[in-house]
Amino acid sequence: MAVSLNVSSVILQSYPEISPWELDLPPVGLVLPPDILPCPYFVDKIKLPALDQARKTGKNPFYFMCMSNPLLLDHPEAACNAPPLPPHGLSPPLPEIARPFSLTPMSFIGGSPPVFNVNLNGAPRALKLASTALHRYYQDRDHVLQFSIELTAYSHLIHHDACKSGAVPRCDGWIGLASQDLQLLATSPLLPEYLKDTLSGGGVLFAKALVLEDLSDAQPLSIRNISTEVADKAMRSLHQIHTAYVLHGNIRRNNIFVTRGGERVVWLGFNHASYGECIISRELLLNELAQLWSFLYEKMIPDAFIGLEDDRIGQEVWMRRMVTSPAQLQRGARPRIPSHSADAEIRKVLLSYPEINVFDWNPPLFNLTPEPKDDHLYDTPEFIAAIKQARRSEMACSPFIKWYGNCPTLLPDDDRFREEITTFDGYVRPDPLPQWASDTPMEMLECLDPFAAHPLIKVRVGNEERLMKFFSGWSTENRYSGLRGPSPRHGFETELSAYSHLSHYGACDEDVVPRCYGWITPSSLLIAMANDMIAKTVVEASKLDNPPAFISPIFSDGHPALALIIEYLPNAEVLTEENATPEIADLTLRAFARIHGCYVCHRDAWGSGNILLVKDTGPDGDHVRVVVIDFDHAQDASKGTLCGWEMLQELTSLWNLFYAYIFPEQRAIREPVAAVQDLNGV
Repeated sequence: MAVSLNVSSVILQSYPEISPWELDLPPVGLVLPPDILPCPYFVDKIKLPALDQARKTGKNPFYFMCMSNPLLLDHPEAACNAPPLPPHGLSPPLPEIARPFSLTPMSFIGGSPPVFNVNLNGAPRALKLASTALHRYYQDRDHVLQFSIELTAYSHLIHHDACKSGAVPRCDGWIGLASQDLQLLATSPLLPEYLKDTLSGGGVLFAKALVLEDLSDAQPLSIRNISTEVADKAMRSLHQIHTAYVLHGNIRRNNIFVTRGGERVVWLGFNHASYGECIISRELLLNELAQLWSFLYEKMIPDAFIGLEDDRIGQEVWMRRMVTSPAQLQRGARPRIPSHSADAEIRKVLLSYPEINVFDWNPPLFNLTPEPKDDHLYDTPEFIAAIKQARRSEMACSPFIKWYGNCPTLLPDDDRFREEITTFDGYVRPDPLPQWASDTPMEMLECLDPFAAHPLIKVRVGNEERLMKFFSGWSTENRYSGLRGPSPRHGFETELSAYSHLSHYGACDEDVVPRCYGWITPSSLLIAMANDMIAKTVVEASKLDNPPAFISPIFSDGHPALALIIEYLPNAEVLTEENATPEIADLTLRAFARIHGCYVCHRDAWGSGNILLVKDTGPDGDHVRVVVIDFDHAQDASKGTLCGWEMLQELTSLWNLFYAYIFPEQRAIREPVAAVQDLNGV
């Protein structure tokens, strides 16, 4: 069980003393399955076009296949409120291995500074050399200073048992090397000529070496040995390093070694490390863990998936700043103070919904409004053509369903978060909407849809245009006998109650739903006029093959027909998969969150044309707003059966509809932009 909501600010409060893996609700994406794919039913024939695109454009099109970084700090101010690291003082210095010692070189491993496999006092060891003689070849590095940094780092790692855990090599201490020792090392197999000359030349002022565990059976991290299991071990090993209050400072493949069989992942290269109570902080340590997650799961595993071996590609993804920039998003008015646990964070942020709007938090919830994406601009014609071909034959869904990452409002699969809470502290049952007189004079203007389940007639009342939505028994009952949904009378009562809530709690005034002016028991004359308008519209539309929904004067139970008087919305079109945009998606989610704040769950949000895009013209030009209509399937709090998690589930379903279906589908079928210049300038 894991939590989709970003809880990095919770982790920060006790990191590194408490591991993220030890949370009662660890974040989604911290541990991933071994068979991770960009989407279900992925087809391997897309990999080669993806590899070609990555080489041409410098961006792996499947970098997102492991979803969102769960450790990216979504609360920039949280670091200021995090408790300081506990005092950890100085660690005992590493011992010097005194002379005499026996030294036999075995092989040159490589690296900068150079590392040698040796036999030291009869045991296999690795020597990491630091010498003033190397400065002529590595002028950008002070090996003497870096040796001192690494020496102190290992003293911390040993003192806090990071070496004992296997996260870093065992370290026996250090040795001073005389000229004859360097001359011995100069005989190592595979040693480059320039190092042979340097080590055998004599006159060296400073030469020391760290004595480390022999890791000759280990290999640097690569696309050939990476897996989700290896990645998880690398993450846990770095956490062990952080428990020693050491910041590694240099995430690179060549500093992460994997033993044969992937049983152990070992970190090397602490010559860029940081430590000390006044230097490192919880934020720096957690940021490095987040950086590693991105390196492993947004770089190495996606690269291995398509067979890409190029360290240059993907740097802009995994080397980005691991703190969100909420200034780019709309800030809410309610301060979000980090909780002490993931459970408490879920209850505060999600289970307080809808009485606290999830869009009202400041800083915003990570990924509730995803940052803009431009990856589709890198898609090549060959890559998109391969996807379209696969979609026609073998692959049922878009390969981009994970493109936008995790939905933050998804509740963990845990009964404690799905309690049947049907009372709300702020709820007051609204007054009913007014009833109009049956003989209210009005002019019939237009039948908007004669085949709708409930006929919609545009009318003029005084000088105002309104919309009448009729509810009655069916004159063509056989046609509607299989219609899903409530009976017409129940639908009327449901929608009338919903509009009373929407009006009372302000959603109508904020233009996210139409205004409802009341209801009417239409007179026989009004019904006759409406049916004439329906018949005329059907004939003009030449749709005689389907019977229209004529209005009956009564319901099937004998009660008279009813109608709602609703705001007429000119310049409106139905929101579809074709006209949806990220901006429209955000407006839609905010509209539904506002509806939920009125203690109304729509329950028929998509598929019936119930989300409209309304174009308004004002002094500043045209702008589009989202308006939600048709509440005859809704549920409100008046009957005491509405649950907060049901409304949260509706919001989550809409988020997934846009960001895991519509936009991935749009990317998979759109015509690609002109190919980006080849990474190598070809």
